[in-house]
Amino acid sequence: FDFDPVSAKSVSAHVAHFFDPSLISPGSRDSLNQSEKRWLNRIVMMLRGAEAGELSVREKDWDFEEPEEGIKSQRHLWTDEMAQEDSARGTRGQRKRNNQGEGCRSLAVMKHKFGWIKCGNDIEAITLYGKSGVKPTNRNAQLHKLAANLDTEVTRLIDAGLEFHDCNLQEIVLALDDEHKYWPKFKASEGWIRMWKDRYRVTSRHITKIVSVKTNRDKETTKKQVEDLQMKVEAIVAEHPDICIWNCDQSGLVKEAVGKRTLARK
Repeated sequence: FDFDPVSAKSVSAHVAHFFDPSLISPGSRDSLNQSEKRWLNRIVMMLRGAEAGELSVREKDWDFEEPEEGIKSQRHLWTDEMAQEDSARGTRGQRKRNNQGEGCRSLAVMKHKFGWIKCGNDIEAITLYGKSGVKPTNRNAQLHKLAANLDTEVTRLIDAGLEFHDCNLQEIVLALDDEHKYWPKFKASEGWIRMWKDRYRVTSRHITKIVSVKTNRDKETTKKQVEDLQMKVEAIVAEHPDICIWNCDQSGLVKEAVGKRTLARK
């Protein structure tokens, strides 16, 4: 762990001077503390590796899945032809699958006949298709749509200047899933919310500026109070022209419950 403070300006100056000695020297290496020296060594090593083609940086793309214990989702995109062919050939088995007399070939046979059949859930999906006509959907693709819809709602909240947190994201995404029926049994777990925030560059921020809405909300009421006060003062001054008026003190109280943090774009 690095406990010494790190100056990005000092480290970057030494890095630049390391690769181009013609630049103005930022001072001796001894001017850096131990943490800054370690960061300097790391950055120089990574840049050397990248320059030599020995280092590459890859960003892992999130597949929008929410891991569920014991469940393997369809990782492929179903087409109408795939679903119809699977349903026609898969439900003509001689072996009875349940008490209703429904037959289905074994998973091993179906995997051999159809390369896209991977697990028992695929068999259940095509069985459901044969009953209801609802084409099997790719879970990852459906959750991709849900994530994009959530991003639209979050943009609206940010533009409106509203305070919201992870728990609010869970409520919003569950409501969206319930409304549009993206995927059954979607739980909006903490891990899924965390990965969504990383993908769409949303993070928790400290609120440094609070703008009271009371002034705009009570604008008409305040204007009327000012006019009434002005009329009273003018009446008193008219009756007592030699009066002295002292404005001793003004105090403003704004009682609004505001938080210290909210979610915002990085």
